[in-house]
Amino acid sequence: MQLGKSILSNLGWPDYTDFYFSPTNTVVNDLRYSWLGNVLLYLVHLLGGDVGLQLFRVGLVCGSCFLLSAIIGYRFTGWTLLAFFMLVVGTYQNQQLRNSIFALPLTVIVFWLWWQVQYRVRDKWIYFFPLILGLWGCIHGSYLFGFGLVVLIFLGHGVDVLRLGKASKGRAGLFGKYLIVLGLSFALISIWNPQAKGFYNLQKNQRLFHLDPVVDRQPVLLPLQTDPAGINGETVDGQKSPGIFTKLKVTLNNIIFSTTGPNPLSGDFISPFDMLQRVYVWVSLFVGLIGSVILLFFSRPIRFSHLLPFFAVVVAGCGYLRLVGYIPVVTLPLVFITFANGELKLHVKNGWASALAVILLVALYIDVATGFTIVPGTKMHIFGPGRVPVFSDKCPDRVMAEFPDKKIFTTIMNGGYLLYRWFPEKKVFIDGFFAPHTKEVFDAFYRIQFDKSYNPDSLFSEFGIEIALVPYSTPDINNKFLFSENWYPVYVDTGSFLYLYQPDFAKQVSVPRILTTAGEIENLPQEFRSRLVSCIYQIPHALMNKGRLKDANSFMAFHGELFKKIEYLADPMLVREVQDNLDINTGFYGNVNIRALWFEKLHFDAANQGNVPDVLKYGVHVLELAPDRCPVLLNLAIVHENQGELEKSGEYLERLLAAKEKDPAFWKKNETKIAKLYLNLYNSCKKKGKYPAAYLLLREPYLQESYGVQKEKLYQEGLKLVDEMNKAGDAAGAFKLLRGMEKDFPRSGRMLNEIAWHILSNRTKLSVDVKTAIDYATRAVKLMEKENDTWLDLAYDTLAEAYYCMNDRDKMRKFELKAIEVAPDERKGLYKHR
Repeated sequence: MQLGKSILSNLGWPDYTDFYFSPTNTVVNDLRYSWLGNVLLYLVHLLGGDVGLQLFRVGLVCGSCFLLSAIIGYRFTGWTLLAFFMLVVGTYQNQQLRNSIFALPLTVIVFWLWWQVQYRVRDKWIYFFPLILGLWGCIHGSYLFGFGLVVLIFLGHGVDVLRLGKASKGRAGLFGKYLIVLGLSFALISIWNPQAKGFYNLQKNQRLFHLDPVVDRQPVLLPLQTDPAGINGETVDGQKSPGIFTKLKVTLNNIIFSTTGPNPLSGDFISPFDMLQRVYVWVSLFVGLIGSVILLFFSRPIRFSHLLPFFAVVVAGCGYLRLVGYIPVVTLPLVFITFANGELKLHVKNGWASALAVILLVALYIDVATGFTIVPGTKMHIFGPGRVPVFSDKCPDRVMAEFPDKKIFTTIMNGGYLLYRWFPEKKVFIDGFFAPHTKEVFDAFYRIQFDKSYNPDSLFSEFGIEIALVPYSTPDINNKFLFSENWYPVYVDTGSFLYLYQPDFAKQVSVPRILTTAGEIENLPQEFRSRLVSCIYQIPHALMNKGRLKDANSFMAFHGELFKKIEYLADPMLVREVQDNLDINTGFYGNVNIRALWFEKLHFDAANQGNVPDVLKYGVHVLELAPDRCPVLLNLAIVHENQGELEKSGEYLERLLAAKEKDPAFWKKNETKIAKLYLNLYNSCKKKGKYPAAYLLLREPYLQESYGVQKEKLYQEGLKLVDEMNKAGDAAGAFKLLRGMEKDFPRSGRMLNEIAWHILSNRTKLSVDVKTAIDYATRAVKLMEKENDTWLDLAYDTLAEAYYCMNDRDKMRKFELKAIEVAPDERKGLYKHR
C-alpha cells in the first residue's frame, strides 16, 4: 500500500531509501509486474480502510464465483454450492491481502472469456485477452501463469480442430486470430511491463514507462529440507533411501524449483506434499483429482483445450506450494464449461451434494468462529476476525515515543506492518517485499535466524542497528536476541519483544516492562498464548545469563501480580526452574549484577556443544570473578575427569567441598551427582593404578554420608587397593596406603594386624625393621583380645611370625599355642615348618 501511495505521489518508481535504512537494490524488477496492484490496494485502503480491504477481498472471491455461475446459467444447485466451497477453501493462500489476490478473479475471467469465444461464438471477445493479460502483467507476477494458460488453451484448441475435424468446422480461421491475440498480449505486457521481454529495467524515481537494460539479481538461498523417507523406502548404509512418493514429490518440485540446490528464503517454495496438514492444500489436490477423472472419463468428446491447461496447472501445483491454490481455480471453470456445453456424461443426485455443502459450510463457519486454524493448517498464521497478535501496536508506539531516531531491526513478518504504521516517519530494516533488499541484508537476516554462531552485535557494527522489534512467534530470532550478551528486552506486548543494544555492562539498563494484562494474554489464541507466557518466563533466566541478576529479581518483583495470574498458563517445570535459579544465584551472589554469570552461560553453552577448550576457558573466567561458584567447579571437575586429568579433577572437587557451606541450595540439588563423580574418579584412579588417590577419594566423609560408603566398605576397598599394589610390586606404596588407612581406623586391631603382616611379608623390600611389626602386632592383639575378635588367631599368628624372624623361639611358641588354642581346627599342624 505504501508503494502504491509513493507511485501515485511521484508518478514514478518509489525511492526505496524512503522505506529502508538498510542497503537496497537500485534495480527492482518485481515492481514492474506489481505496481498497478500496489496502487489498487492503496486506493481501496484509502477509500475504505482495513474494513474496506476485507470487503474488497470478499468481493473478489464472490465475483469469481458469480462469473463461474454465469457459465452454467446461474444455476445454484447443491453441486454449485459444493464447488464454490472447494474454491473458497482451496484458494485460501491466494486470498491473502497481497497482489496475488487479483490472480483469482483474473484466472476465472480468462476461462469465462474462453467460454464466451468458443461456446457462445462471440469471436470478437477474443481481443479482450490482450487487455486482461496486459493489465495482469502490471498487477502480479502470476501474469506469466495467465499468459501460459491462454497459450495452452489456444494450442489445445488447435489440436482439437485437427483431431475432431467436422465437429469443429469453421473454427480453423481462429488460428490467425490466436496468433494476433498472443502477439498483442505480448506487446501490451512488454510496454506496460518491460520485465516480460527481459530487456529493460527502471531506476528509482524514473517514469513508469522509461525503458533501460535489465540487471538480474539472484535471491538469497536456504538449504532445502526434504523428507528423506517415502513409500517403499529401502535402507542403504543404515539410512532410508527416498521412496517412490518422495522421489515423485522431489521430481515435481524440481520442475518449479531445483531441490538439489539451496532453497529461497521463503518457505513457500517447498512441495505442497510437505504441507498436507493444511486443509487448503489437500482440498486443492482433491479438486484436481476429481477434475482429472471428470475431464478424462466423463467428458465427451475429450478436449485438449481443457486438458493441456488443466494438467499443466496440476503439475505446477503439485510441485510448488504457492501454485497449489490455482488447481481449483482452473479445474472448476473447465468442469463448468464441460457441463454447460452438455459434454459431461455424469448424472448424480443433487440432494447429497446440497446436504454435504451445507455441512461443510457450517464446519467452515465454526472453524472461523473458533479460531480459524483448520483451513490454514497452522495456529501461528491467522486465527480469524481481529488483529493478529504479531501486529500489536504497543511496542511500535513505544519505539516512536522513545527511540524515533534509532535504527531498528525488523523481520519479514512484521516489517510490512511497521511500514504501514510508521511510514514516512521511520524506516525499517527488512520486510516481506524481498526484491529491494540486497544480498548483504538477506545474509544478515538469514544468519540471525539459522546460524547458531551468529552474534546479533553484528547488526550494530554492520548496519548501525540499536533496537530490534522481534515477534516471539519466530523463536529462532527472538532467542538469538534474548540470550545474547548485549541485547536487552525493554518492552513486551502481545506480539513482540523490543530489544535495546547496550554493550556497556557497567551502564544501568531499564527493567523490562510487559505492556499487556493477564486478561489480554488469556484471550490470545492458544498457540500465541503459550509461546508468549513461555517467553516471558525466559526473561529472568536470560537476564541472569547476561549477569543482570538484580534486574532479573526486579523484573519478577515488578510484575509479581501478573506472574501470579498467568502462572497456570506456563509449564510448571519452567516456572520452578526459573524460581530455583533465581534463589540459587541470589543466595550465592546476593542481589547484585555480576559479569561472572555471562561467562557461566558461555561455559555451559560450550559444554552442551562439546567444545572442551571453551568450557575450560570460560570456566576459568567465572572462577576468577567468583572462586567458589559451585556449578562451575563441579562441571570443571567432571570435564577434567572425562579428559583423564584426574589430579586436576580432584583439585576442583576439593575446592567444591570447601565451598559447600556457601551454596547449600546447589549442594542439596546436586549431591547425588557430586557423589557419583567421586565414585567415577575412584574407579578411574583404580584403572590407572593411582591407588592412594583412589583411596583418598573413597574416604571422603561427604561420600560416606550421601552415597552409603560406610566404614566397613571403606576398610575392605582399602585392602583391595593394597592387594592391587602388592601385585604390581609396589610394596612401599602399599605400606604408605596402609599407614594412611591407620588414621581412618585408629582403634581397629585388624587394621594394625594388616600393617604388621605387610611389614613381615615385605621386610626385604621395606626399610622398616621387624620391631615395628612387633609393635603393630602387639597393639593389634591387645585391641582384639579386648573385643573378643573372631580374627584374634590371625593376630597371634602375626606375632609368632615376628618373633620367628627375631629368632625368639620361646615367644614364637607362646603365640603359636595361643593361636591354636583360639582356633584349633584352623591352626593345628600349621607350624611344623618352624
